[in-house]
Amino acid sequence: MGANQCLSNPGYSFGNQQAAALIADFTKMSAYGSRGHAWTTSDLSWDGIEIVDVTSEQIKGLAWDSPQQHEVEFLVDVETGKHIGGSSPERYVGAKC
Repeated sequence: MGANQCLSNPGYSFGNQQAAALIADFTKMSAYGSRGHAWTTSDLSWDGIEIVDVTSEQIKGLAWDSPQQHEVEFLVDVETGKHIGGSSPERYVGAKC
């Protein structure tokens, strides 16, 4: 996918806002609704995000794990922007090589 991805679906809501748009760059995602900015994730990836699926509850995607040289899965809660999975430099801080 390109540097930026934008998904718009008036049927979804992010942070209890209707008429939502989801914007992703290489490392993070942001959601916007009828009242403006709903949330921005913390870093999900070192360098690249692929959105695989969006439901009314979660966003499923793949993120690039640079130290391991492969993609890893992440899930983002559409209401809060909180996520599990993914990979970023912050996750490796303090890790022993």
